[in-house]
Amino acid sequence: MNGGYMDLHRGAESRRPGDKFGKAEARNRLLVTLGGTAVLLILLGVVLLLFVGISRVDGSSMYPTYNSGDIVWFRRGGEDFARGTVVSLNMPGGDRYIKRVVAVPGDTVDIKDGRLFVNGRAVREPYANGVTEADPEGFVTYPCKLSKNKYFVLGDNRRKSVDSRSFGPVASAQIQGRILGQH
Repeated sequence: MNGGYMDLHRGAESRRPGDKFGKAEARNRLLVTLGGTAVLLILLGVVLLLFVGISRVDGSSMYPTYNSGDIVWFRRGGEDFARGTVVSLNMPGGDRYIKRVVAVPGDTVDIKDGRLFVNGRAVREPYANGVTEADPEGFVTYPCKLSKNKYFVLGDNRRKSVDSRSFGPVASAQIQGRILGQH
């Protein structure tokens, strides 16, 4: 019995700090922790790439909601975007715009007397800065009936925005996703 105690005692002694066995065990624990952290970071990166995008606001077209230089993140995906939703758009030529959806497929858009009308009703827009005027050089004739998969988007800063008044309705395929927040 006493010999068994001594064997246990010697085993405990061999795990003292500074002992080779203790250092190897600590190193293994550190490697497992670092490996687990690396796997989690890789998984997080994959999730972000697949489901979340990041965009930079360039210019004052979304002021006061967003300022030039703000970084926004958006949820990727082709969902039905409701009126009032702020979205990230891919435009021809590779430009990215941040705009607000003001009309959805099937809606009729009109702009008159400095106001936006959707389906014959004036739209209350507490987020809008300035009056809404048609772009005389734009490609839109009013009233504008939106076809399937087409959205009408405007910048909140109406005097400083290039939007659907200029380039027309955007296809759902151009919408990268809904803005979730900003940094």
